Amino acid sequence: MVRTLLCLAVIMVSLFSGKTILHAQDLTIAVVNCPKTAKAGQDLKSTLRLLVANTGDTVQKAISLEIVLKNSPLCPDKGRPAAYSQKYYDGVLLRQGREFVTLEPGKSRTITPYGANTIPLDTPVGRTYYLCAVLDPENLLKETNKDNNCACCPIKIVGAEEGPVVVRLMEKCLVPGSTLTILGRNFGSISGTVTATSASGMPVNLSVSSWSDTTIVVRIPDDSRLQEGQQYTVTIIRNGESESITAGRQNIGICPAQKKAPAPETTIFSPPFFYEKQY
Repeated sequence: MVRTLLCLAVIMVSLFSGKTILHAQDLTIAVVNCPKTAKAGQDLKSTLRLLVANTGDTVQKAISLEIVLKNSPLCPDKGRPAAYSQKYYDGVLLRQGREFVTLEPGKSRTITPYGANTIPLDTPVGRTYYLCAVLDPENLLKETNKDNNCACCPIKIVGAEEGPVVVRLMEKCLVPGSTLTILGRNFGSISGTVTATSASGMPVNLSVSSWSDTTIVVRIPDDSRLQEGQQYTVTIIRNGESESITAGRQNIGICPAQKKAPAPETTIFSPPFFYEKQY
């Protein structure tokens, strides 16, 4: 009852004053920690920390937060969310660079983006770029100030991240229906793709059983494209990438089919015959 009366009072004040009473909303963001250098293809992960605040008087739920890479410290245009691409362009959204945050009214919080936030592998090196963190890039929230929804920091791309490197294949050859263990480094922590490609260029996907940065276990399918006597190139493609460098490949063949032992000969024994002695 009291709540209803309060709502009616607000409506009456609005009508008689000729003004609409709105909640004051304003979100702010600042960069607390920013890596000074990075390599093309590198996951920034926890190296970036942000301070976000809601100075308004209502909770803001599922507000979009984007991490983009730009040529200049100018914030992206409002109302134009960034798009992810494996290839660099000015304002590209980093891989796994979008997440959603909830901000309580009158409070601030430090955020370490949980995504990989990977620099595109083809980003030109030797230049200084700008990492920009953008709140509400869709421009959905009505705020008293939209100019503090973005913060940028300089970052120099100093080289290229080393791709996946296969050190050893634990099995000497592939057996359809069995597994292959691949040892190496820089495979990444998120499961990617493993293929076996013949000289004709026809790839066969190998089902991933387990994946870590140094060890991958795949299952070999019973596929007619895997032929005895042929050599296949096993290729590691990390999550989010479309191709692999040479170090992420190694050749292996199909194990010769085991010959079945001939079935033992069957000897038929006749039942013994007994003759009654006649006198």
